[in-house]
Amino acid sequence: MAIACKCDLDDLLGLKTVHDRLTTLDIGLVKVTISNEEGKNRLRLAFDWLLRAISYNRRSPALFY
Repeated sequence: MAIACKCDLDDLLGLKTVHDRLTTLDIGLVKVTISNEEGKNRLRLAFDWLLRAISYNRRSPALFY
């Protein structure tokens, strides 16, 4: 997952170009900004998802007997 911060500003690279490159690597792009509630909510959801994914992958595997 890649997070594009401050998406409300003029883009230097162009989000379409970045999205196309990330898609070839199977990486999702989340566009966030703090200038409006929708952008803030996307930021919260992205970090929530990221922390849950890290937590899930750090669990030790269950032992089966």
